[in-house]
Amino acid sequence: GIPDIEDSCVASNQEQTITVGDCDTGVENQLLADGCTMSDRIDVCAEADPPYGAFRSCVAHLLRDWRWAELVDRADENQIKFCMTM
Repeated sequence: GIPDIEDSCVASNQEQTITVGDCDTGVENQLLADGCTMSDRIDVCAEADPPYGAFRSCVAHLLRDWRWAELVDRADENQIKFCMTM
């Protein structure tokens, strides 16, 4: 749905729900305005910051931004955080 010249994630993860590792959060994997999905953004956190604490911090920032934009609610946030502990 995003023209290639504007798409920051040409090979997006288009699964229906966000997964963290092998854990399915059940949270909708939404397409963001830049052409990336929520899962793409979480994957970037995992790749760029291998230490576990840095990964959690990176995802926490994403969740804060998504809550602010009303893309996720507290229950969604808790499900994603739960899967991060698995």
